Order: sequence, then structure tokens, then C-alpha cells
Amino acid sequence: MKRIFPILFTSVIIMNAGILSAIKSREVLSKNLNVSALKDGDLIVRNGKGLVSHWFRKMSVKDPQFSHAGLIAIENNKVFVYHSYQEGIPSGLIKESLIQFINPVLCDKYAVYRYDFNDASRTKVKYTMKVDLSSNLPFDDSFELKNGRPVYCSEWIHDCLNSSMGDSNFICTSTLKDFEYVSIENLYLTSHAKKILQQHY
Repeated sequence: MKRIFPILFTSVIIMNAGILSAIKSREVLSKNLNVSALKDGDLIVRNGKGLVSHWFRKMSVKDPQFSHAGLIAIENNKVFVYHSYQEGIPSGLIKESLIQFINPVLCDKYAVYRYDFNDASRTKVKYTMKVDLSSNLPFDDSFELKNGRPVYCSEWIHDCLNSSMGDSNFICTSTLKDFEYVSIENLYLTSHAKKILQQHY
């Protein structure tokens, strides 16, 4: 019986931490973000707190302040984020709520950028997002652009936008010692993107 109490106590602490985190996310969301102002295809970037996040930040040379990215979709008046996530179960392209994506347990800041889409282009982007999600794209653990359909977060956005726009240079790539990749900064340090908000926790 004595062994059960530490387990129960730990479980309660973990549950409370999760509840508090969700409450904090909702408070931040309600105070600082006009959800109705968001549009399909908006880029959302966040700065994570783990070692993988540190590695992704270092791949951005000019502006290493974000480590993960996704695309926003409005569905049934709710805001979701599509993103390729290495730590998911299973890993790969997933859809989750905006509140889950900007959870303060996972990140200390986030920003939203808007691309210069017209309505037809925005519709194409959202269609591509949905098709890719239904394809169950796996996460690209080799971070290789030319290995088929496995994708990491910024690679998927690069592919999704470029194919939707019919422009292979809509989102450009970076090169480091003959290694070609898509950094987080490639997604927003472009004339096609404009920041519409940024939030620090």
C-alpha cells in the first residue's frame, strides 16, 4: 500500500501540470490572439525547449529564434495546425489544435506569418495540406530532401507551398557544405511572408 501513494502523488502532479499548462495556453490565446483573424495556410512557428529544438535553431543562420513550424487550417470554426513532428506517435505529418501547438510546456514563444496568397492559391494550399495528411507522410529522420515522401517540418511546408503555387522557388532552400536543406527561417525570410503577430510567454 505504501508503494501506491508515491505513484498516485506523482500522477496527480503530472495531471495538474497538464491542466495548468492547458489553462495558461487558453489564457494567452484569448488575450493575445484574435483567432478570427487567422487564415488557411498561415505559417506558425514556435521556439521549442528541447535538444532537438536547439539543433533546428542552429540550422537557421540569419534568424535562429524558432525551431518548429506548421501551417494553419480553419475547420468547422476551429483552428488547427498541420505539422510534421518527430516526437509524435506515430511520427510524421499530424493535425492538432492551435492550443496544443502553442502549449507553454513545449515552447516559450511563437509567431504567425501570412503569405501573399490570393483566394485560389489559398484554396490549393489547404487542399494539398489535407491530401498530405491523408497520405500519412512519415517523418524524415535522415533530413534528406531527395529521398521521396518522408518529410521533416520545414521540408513539408516547402514542398506543400511550392507544389500548390506551381513555383519551385516560392520557398527556397539553404546549403551548408554541400548539404541542401530547408531551415525554419527559409519559410518566413521571404518577400512572400509578412509577420502578423508574435507572442512570448
